[in-house]
Amino acid sequence: MPIALLFALFRIFSPESLDDIDGREFGTAPPVPVDLLAEVKASVAKGETFQCSEAALNHYMRGVLSAREGDGFEMFADFKGVWIRLNEGGFDVVFERQLLGHDFTTSAEMQIESTDAGFRIGAKGGKLGSLPVTSGMLNLIRKGMTNLGKVFESEKSVLSHAGELTLTDGWLRLEPR
Repeated sequence: MPIALLFALFRIFSPESLDDIDGREFGTAPPVPVDLLAEVKASVAKGETFQCSEAALNHYMRGVLSAREGDGFEMFADFKGVWIRLNEGGFDVVFERQLLGHDFTTSAEMQIESTDAGFRIGAKGGKLGSLPVTSGMLNLIRKGMTNLGKVFESEKSVLSHAGELTLTDGWLRLEPR
């Protein structure tokens, strides 16, 4: 039992690899439109397909987010960023921090379900560091996910009325209704 616990703690404090996430560094993607949300709205209004790369999405998020640690956690951790990894049929939301001088990650694996009203997003599972966890364990990052949702309320509203949303490896595509 103690060996399993030590192994789990080792995996929790070993960050997941972020090398496959495009757009974590500025200058790694084509320039992002000044207002990506306006671009989506214009495409939806014209009935046109809208496509966005993972890199452009992460650059946009970096420009919109002004985040820092709170609730007394700031003395132990520095917030480095929130990243989106677009996968086939879903996406990962990855929180990156520096905790007591060491990189630390938490992530939620989200899945998208089509509904008559558009689509619904739900947590499928995630990772604490590099340790895979069930969706129930994601309660540990619920506040961060909720706060992220509040920041992107306008974007969520536009996307929910945009039409069919398709996610592939590295790309988001909106088809008009």
